[in-house]
Amino acid sequence: TCESLVIATGGLSIPTMGATAFGYRVAEQFGLKVLPTRAGLVPFTLQPELKEQLAPLSGISCPVDVQCHDQHFREPMLVTHRGLSGPAMLQISSFWEPGDSLAINLLPACNIRDDLLGLRKTRPQSTIANYLTQHFATFDNFLKCVRKTAEVTLGDVDTRQLSSKTMAVLERPNLYFIGEVVDVTGHLGGHNFQWAWASGVAAGNSA
Repeated sequence: TCESLVIATGGLSIPTMGATAFGYRVAEQFGLKVLPTRAGLVPFTLQPELKEQLAPLSGISCPVDVQCHDQHFREPMLVTHRGLSGPAMLQISSFWEPGDSLAINLLPACNIRDDLLGLRKTRPQSTIANYLTQHFATFDNFLKCVRKTAEVTLGDVDTRQLSSKTMAVLERPNLYFIGEVVDVTGHLGGHNFQWAWASGVAAGNSA
């Protein structure tokens, strides 16, 4: 028994560091809704054929504009020995579901159509292959997501059941859920750490 209980057990992101579903089980024990969980901020693996084609580029980073549905990010992408990573890919993974198509523009600062029309006028013998030797290409729908190296867990305890001021359960004011065990996910750049600390302070000041 206790006067107040704060659940700060995190999500499922890194099992090797001890991440478990304990917080979710506690929430369900008290009748709270836990939203379906999945990995967020993860790199992507490529289909074998495309992975082989891009293998010589492993370790190379370039700015891209990646889009999934109505979300897009213009940040660096890193080609790895397994697939694609870097801030752009990690960010968009939180909005990607299996079966979704990704569009990755590897020339976000260029207007390819205008470039090619210009080449037709100035260098009529030039080919698209010549153009691509100076740049990269745009490709999509070749990706599948790897779920083993997630930085955060999407889903978790539904925020509608919690006080946004104290993080207490609305129907059980001495029970608190904070950090990654709650359905709050930020972009890269320290936002998820900030959420963990801020929600902890809110609950601590109340409890």
